Amino acid sequence: MVGLDSSASFLSAAAATATPRTGFSPHDVLEVPFPTAPVDTVFCRFLLSHLSNPLSVVDRWVTQLRPAGLLLLEEVERIQIADPLFRDYLGVVTALLASESQQLYVGRLLATARPSSAEVIRNGVAELSVPGSKAATMFHMNIQSWKDREFVRQTYSADFVSDLQESLRAVAREEVAAGPVVWGMRQITISVRAGSVASALSPGSPASCA
Repeated sequence: MVGLDSSASFLSAAAATATPRTGFSPHDVLEVPFPTAPVDTVFCRFLLSHLSNPLSVVDRWVTQLRPAGLLLLEEVERIQIADPLFRDYLGVVTALLASESQQLYVGRLLATARPSSAEVIRNGVAELSVPGSKAATMFHMNIQSWKDREFVRQTYSADFVSDLQESLRAVAREEVAAGPVVWGMRQITISVRAGSVASALSPGSPASCA
């Protein structure tokens, strides 16, 4: 298994978990060919919501598979929430992604994916219920990465973002109660048709994880 990422810091952290059968390589997953292609399996989770034109990206990834290879996608279809705090948080995330031609609920778009020279053999939604404190922990970590983005600074007051951050911290620490968050995850399996030419590179590369 080979993990692909364009972030040097993420690759450095991931390298600590490497084993004789796993590794990590610097690569922009928008670019093909992959350094390990053709591969048996490409797996992507929680990434396509951060990319523009995700369907075209899926088409590119399919070309990196061996015949009968699998592309496994798991992305957000919906998020069910009751707590106003989580609603405020997701409102900011949705607006931020939209400002960059991206979408949080990209699973709805991926449901329409029909790559050429491949077939969709699974396309469904699985639900995952997460306690409010665990959801708040993830949201609080995420807010660190985007709270200083220009769009956020121009669209939301510093007090709003600060209050949001502190409120999430309180829920994460279970100082304040919050109801569960239910993710609806679109799960798609795409298989390259036998006999199709998926890549111009030589065979024999290991499976890859994007």
